[in-house]
Amino acid sequence: PEMVFVSNNPVTIQITGSGFVDGATVLMKRAGYQDIIATEVHGSDADTISATFDLTTPRNGTWSIVVWNPDGKKALFPDALSIRVKGDFKGDGVVDIGDVALVAYMVVGKTPEDLLADFNGNGIIDIGDAAKIAYFMVGRIGGL
Repeated sequence: PEMVFVSNNPVTIQITGSGFVDGATVLMKRAGYQDIIATEVHGSDADTISATFDLTTPRNGTWSIVVWNPDGKKALFPDALSIRVKGDFKGDGVVDIGDVALVAYMVVGKTPEDLLADFNGNGIIDIGDAAKIAYFMVGRIGGL
């Protein structure tokens, strides 16, 4: 599935299929959760549609996408999106001291590296990444 980070909000995704028409409704579905309806839907042609979702509230996990045309026809894209809070390596929906510690452990080789922890974008997990997630957790910077 495509990886989406909640911190990149709102999130716009491209959906490729066939038979999309103007006025379609697009939503994200996951068992046990309320559907998330796209706030903006734009079709560039009958095979591609883009949908924008408000992911203000963290909803970690894998979601399916459903596209409903106004004529009632629908398409299901199972397990199309994997949503994660950027910096949440424990999977609990928040960035806290445990996530900071995991990145620090990656830096010193005590835990396997996860390239999603490369917050400074230099291709390696280093002390700059550990500092950045720590600063984010205590509110010194606004985003990862």
